[in-house]
Amino acid sequence: MQLEWTFETPQAIRAVSLSSDGSRALAAGDGFVVLVDALTGKAVWVYRGGNKMNAATISATGTFEVAGAEEAELVEFNAQSNRTNWIARTDGPVLSTAISRNEQFIAAGVFFGTIYLYRNDSTPELIHGGEGSALSVDLSNSGSLLVAGTYSRKVMLFNSTAGTLAWSYNTSDTVESVSISGDGTRIIAGTNDGQTLIFKTNDPKPFLTYRTLGAIRSVSISANARRAISGGTDSRILLFDTSLGRVVGNLTVSGVIDCTAASDTGAVEVAGSLTGDLYVLQNDTLTPKTVLTGFPVLSIAMSADGSMFLAGGGTKMSYYRLNPSNATETLARPSAAAAPDLIPYYGMVALALVMLIAFSLRRKPSSSRARGNPP
Repeated sequence: MQLEWTFETPQAIRAVSLSSDGSRALAAGDGFVVLVDALTGKAVWVYRGGNKMNAATISATGTFEVAGAEEAELVEFNAQSNRTNWIARTDGPVLSTAISRNEQFIAAGVFFGTIYLYRNDSTPELIHGGEGSALSVDLSNSGSLLVAGTYSRKVMLFNSTAGTLAWSYNTSDTVESVSISGDGTRIIAGTNDGQTLIFKTNDPKPFLTYRTLGAIRSVSISANARRAISGGTDSRILLFDTSLGRVVGNLTVSGVIDCTAASDTGAVEVAGSLTGDLYVLQNDTLTPKTVLTGFPVLSIAMSADGSMFLAGGGTKMSYYRLNPSNATETLARPSAAAAPDLIPYYGMVALALVMLIAFSLRRKPSSSRARGNPP
């Protein structure tokens, strides 16, 4: 794992995001949005304004970005400059944003409880009001499903294309964070009273509920719906096998876990703490690699293959690269194409065995040496 660069922002960061291939990094915060070329660590453009950006997301290919403002605006930016494509007024401060992987849909959750869904061209597809503040929203890869978690203790699933509510589940406390798998089959949600809930999208009742002592601040699920991660105020990281519906890891670390991320296959999962630590888990291991960033980690983003990730907090954003051989889809069995690489190794082993046998035939050991006694 290697730190590639650290970028200092003009004001405090509230959110970071990374394109699917890891080539473009986005940060937003108090009065600014900045797009960074991840290959060089240099700014492509910087937007400065009076708006406080609470949330920001970059599209999968990095062709556009959206940011949600405290001043009740959802803004789409052009990737080539700091000029806006469009601005939509909302009925309150925007708290969360999401873009579907196919870049067709944009979702936003608002403080006064309205959930918005737009087409990329700013055409509104869904406006659902009357709920408590929508603290977290997420979209499936196709954008056909939108999940929201609300202050009014609800996990809500919408059919985006139909513009209708599919189901709503009442939890025991505020829903702080939600995430939907890219394939649209699983949802994970975290609540203020320490519950992590996992749903099948075709069933409004969770098939797994796990409770800890502290509030769950962040949840993430892999695109293939196999793995999920949650973390919160009791300094615990929880790991789940979401295909089987079971907890596979319960780790105690240092500091409040405020953000999480998972790669598409679940081969890499990352959690960030307010004490400045990053915890990186790879290939189903339960012993995390720990990285000290030097700033409170408020937001994390990851490339689709898990080989690159971004951490932001305070006025700094750091970009890390994992060893590609350890970060990609190592959950699968090695392919047959890898077998030729082993031939030189086995050839050397065979040669060594032949030499050992030849040496043994030339010099017969005594019975005392064969038993391990002094000669």
